[in-house]
Amino acid sequence: MARFDISLDIAVQDAEFQLLIAEAIKKTGDLRKPFEQISREWFKGNLSFSNQASKPNIWADYRPKYAARKAKIMPLYPMLKWTGALYRSITDQKDAYAVSRPGRFSLEVGSDIPYGMYHQYGTSKMPTRPFVFSGPEQITSGNVKDVSNERLDRWKDIISSWIMRKL
Repeated sequence: MARFDISLDIAVQDAEFQLLIAEAIKKTGDLRKPFEQISREWFKGNLSFSNQASKPNIWADYRPKYAARKAKIMPLYPMLKWTGALYRSITDQKDAYAVSRPGRFSLEVGSDIPYGMYHQYGTSKMPTRPFVFSGPEQITSGNVKDVSNERLDRWKDIISSWIMRKL
C-alpha cells in the first residue's frame, strides 16, 4: 500500500522563527537536538487539540447522510475520529504512522495515514478538515486571529536556548 506524508513545513510560517533557524544553523551546524524536542512537543500539543469535545470552527459540518450514519455507528467519537488511527498518528510519536524526522537543517512532523491527505486537503466530495497544524489553531476552537501563538513562541525559545548552549 502506498503511504502519503502529511507533514508540516514550519520554516515558512514565521519570519522570526526563520531568522532563529538561520542563526542556529550558522552557529551550531546541526539542529537535530532542538528539532527532536520540538517534535516531542508537537505530538504532545496535539493531545489538547484532538481531545476537544466540540469540533474546531475551521471544520465544515458533516453532510446530513454521513452525520446520521456516524451518529448511529460511532455516537461518542468526535469529528475526524472513527478508528483512532489518525488520532494516534498525530499524538503518539512512536505510532507506526507518525512522522517525526528531525534532520540537521529541517524537521518533518505529521502523519503517514493514507487517508489523512483527504482530510487535510479535502476532495471533490469532502471539505477540507485539516489536522496537521503548527500554531494557535491547534489549541483553540475560537477565532485563531485573536490567540497568541504560544506553541511557536515555545519553539523559538527551544532554538534560542540551543544557540546559547552551543556558544
